[in-house]
Amino acid sequence: MKLLLENWRQYLNENINEQDVIRVLKKYHEPSLGVKRVDFDEIEDPNELMILKAVFLYTSSMSNAERVLDPSVKHKIDPESHTIRDPGAMGDTSRKPYTMLPTQQDYKNANIIMAKLGSFPNPFPNRPAYRSWRLSKEQLDNLLEKETFDLGPARSWSLTPKNVTRFGLYKLTKERNILILFIIPNPTKGMPIYNVSMSPEEEEIIIGGKIRIIKTGKLLKGPAGHRELGPGEGFVKLICETV
Repeated sequence: MKLLLENWRQYLNENINEQDVIRVLKKYHEPSLGVKRVDFDEIEDPNELMILKAVFLYTSSMSNAERVLDPSVKHKIDPESHTIRDPGAMGDTSRKPYTMLPTQQDYKNANIIMAKLGSFPNPFPNRPAYRSWRLSKEQLDNLLEKETFDLGPARSWSLTPKNVTRFGLYKLTKERNILILFIIPNPTKGMPIYNVSMSPEEEEIIIGGKIRIIKTGKLLKGPAGHRELGPGEGFVKLICETV
C-alpha cells in the first residue's frame, strides 16, 4: 500500500503542468469570491490538493519559503517544530483549523509549482499589484538607472497597497530610510494565491521575471510622503510593467 501511495505521488509530481495550476488557482480567486480561507479538508481531488498545499507551505513562514525554493537541501522533518497550523477560519466558525506536517515530497512539489507561478499569464490583469522595498538614496538612484530588473522566478506582491506600505514602514532603518512602493497597474504575468495562503488578508499575488520602471514619482520626505514617516525618511512611487 505504501509503495502504491509513493507511485501515485510520483505520478502527480511528474504531471504538474501549467494548465492544471492556472485552473485550480483561478477557481479560488475569482474577484466575486472576495477574501476567504479555503477549507482543505473538503477537497477530494488529490492533484488539486497538492497544488493548494504547495502554496500553503510556501506562505506558512519565511523559513519554509526558503526551503521550497531550494530543493537541493534535504530537511529533517520534526513533527514538533515543523507542523503548520493555520491561525483561524476568518469568520467561518464551521471550518476546522487546517494542520499540515510537510514531507520531503511536499517540498519538492511546492518547488516545481512556485517556480512556475511568477511566469504564468495573470488571469486577472486589471487588478494592480503592489510591493514595497526599503532602500538608501544611493540604492534608489542605482535602481532608477537600470530601469529594467529581474525579480527572479517568484516574488510575493499584494493586491492592496495598504498591506505593503504598512509592512515597509515598519521595517525602515537609518541605512535604508526610503520606502519604495512599486505599482504594476496591469500585471500581465503572475498568479493570485491569497485564498490558499497562510494569510489570505495579505491578498498575495506571485510575480516573477523582469519588470520595467515606466514612471517615477516625486521623492517626498517626512510626513509629506506619509503621515508615519520620520524627518529623515522618504517615500516614492514607481510605476512599472511586466516584461
